[in-house]
Amino acid sequence: LPQNEFNDVCSAAIELGGLTVEERDRKNKLRLVMGNRISHNLITHAGQDFVDAAGVFIGFSKDTDISHNTIANVPWSGIAIGWGWGLLDKGMFPGISNATPGMWGTFTDDTPNSGNKIKSNLIVSFLENRWDGGAIYSTGQQGRSKHDPLKIEGNVAFGKRPAGGGNTFYTDGGSRYVLLSNNVSF
Repeated sequence: LPQNEFNDVCSAAIELGGLTVEERDRKNKLRLVMGNRISHNLITHAGQDFVDAAGVFIGFSKDTDISHNTIANVPWSGIAIGWGWGLLDKGMFPGISNATPGMWGTFTDDTPNSGNKIKSNLIVSFLENRWDGGAIYSTGQQGRSKHDPLKIEGNVAFGKRPAGGGNTFYTDGGSRYVLLSNNVSF
């Protein structure tokens, strides 16, 4: 049974972690988002006014566990994690067209993104209104190496609007260090 229910939400039902340069600084202990769990939620009809919002959105974070949630009827992505299309990562990897390294600043250190897990979620009827997203969508570097990836495991997704573009499990611009295993899509 869900512990929390979110229905008919204006924007994202749950949002964790920020998007600013200050929030990407893993040494800034006052802004570091870490050790959170988003679990056993029922989220339906999020993004009703702001249709580019995900059911669950995670910005810069460390050791975040997103598991055992049911997300249904969202206009864009069920779960979105990361930010900056690689432009805020160490080395400023441009993961979008017309981008150039350094256009948003010079970054020589890693973001806090590491140790995150997205597992055992059910995502139904996504990309109902928007294009270029997924049941689970990532952007930017998600770990520090292949030994420290974002783990996307054991999720089930179905009901993507065929004209919605994107992918079901979508590692978009600048996504690096992401491990997808034992997921199912229909």
